[in-house]
Amino acid sequence: MKLLFTNSHPSDLLADERAGHLVRARELIAGLRRAGHEVVVVEAAEGQVAQAAATAYRGKLSWVPTRLRLIVRDVARLVQSAVHGWKVGREARHSRYDAIVETHNTASIAGWLAAKRSDTPLVLDDVTPAIEDAQFYEIGLRSAAALIRRRVLRSASLVVTVSSAIHSALVEEGVASDRIGVVPNGTIEPGDRSDREHWRDRLALTDQQQAVIYVGSFQPFHQTQLFVRALADPAIGDTTVGVFVGDGATKAECEALAGQLDIGHRCVFVGRLDHDDVACVLAAADAAILPGTAEYMNPMKLYEYVAAGLPTVAPDQPAVRETLPNLTGVILFQREDPSSCATALADALAADAIRPDRIVGGSWDDRAIALAALVRQPDYQNSVR
Repeated sequence: MKLLFTNSHPSDLLADERAGHLVRARELIAGLRRAGHEVVVVEAAEGQVAQAAATAYRGKLSWVPTRLRLIVRDVARLVQSAVHGWKVGREARHSRYDAIVETHNTASIAGWLAAKRSDTPLVLDDVTPAIEDAQFYEIGLRSAAALIRRRVLRSASLVVTVSSAIHSALVEEGVASDRIGVVPNGTIEPGDRSDREHWRDRLALTDQQQAVIYVGSFQPFHQTQLFVRALADPAIGDTTVGVFVGDGATKAECEALAGQLDIGHRCVFVGRLDHDDVACVLAAADAAILPGTAEYMNPMKLYEYVAAGLPTVAPDQPAVRETLPNLTGVILFQREDPSSCATALADALAADAIRPDRIVGGSWDDRAIALAALVRQPDYQNSVR
């Protein structure tokens, strides 16, 4: 197939390591290409003008009252998405594609406009439920954003999401069930012994220390503070070290909490790493943890933990059970309970801890093949745009 992949976010480039949706898009594109498909990528954030506008918003306009700044930003983003959609549509008309694949972006009309202009099926990937916009993102033009969302989702030939929970939420929003496909996140190849030795040296871990690792963003719903509190529990020995990989809103709070609990010497905050380095740093760990997640998410880190063969600790909730239906090597704890989490960590670090089975069909290449199979279906190709 010949696919036109568009990232309509006004400031984030696929090469960035800021968020999971960028990693997903980048890995799917690579997987599609390895499977023999031709993929052309067009990004809204390419070029100096887009990056300069993003810099101005974050810096020079920071003095403007928040409500007004958000409205101005949303108007600018809407205009930019229209310009980007015109550009993508022109490319799609110039060289015919089997589909336009767009990483879904709140309040963007780029993919919808491009599909209309070129008469090309639109596939929206990584669509999240409407509740996410309300809970986690600041939106200035909420009514307009909601209207655009409804219009774009209902006109797309195919809507792809990562979990059955989101599938159900989208049906409730009015998206036809037979136009929704589920393609979960995937995993990278695990690191090896040399990666373990290199990263344990880099993290200054001794042979006597056991490392429990967290990889991901520091967002409130990930509850990384709970991980810190669990490390301070008496059930966890002094030779256990918490390794925190990533960045985000609650990182500083976690660092401060570690100091208050007098375990700062047992917490290593690595910061953000390139995704290519994730498998290597995971090889240095003895266990892994997901402290928390939203109900509907499909945590990419769980796939990566299992691929690394790490005994994994996670909250007992539907999102975890859907992501890892085979719970071999996964120890569940009572959500939002540091004591229960600490007990689970102690079990994961025990000498007789069971290591998880490798997920069959969970690589990014497998996910790319699944996405391509959905796009190929005649019902989607012929659906009304």
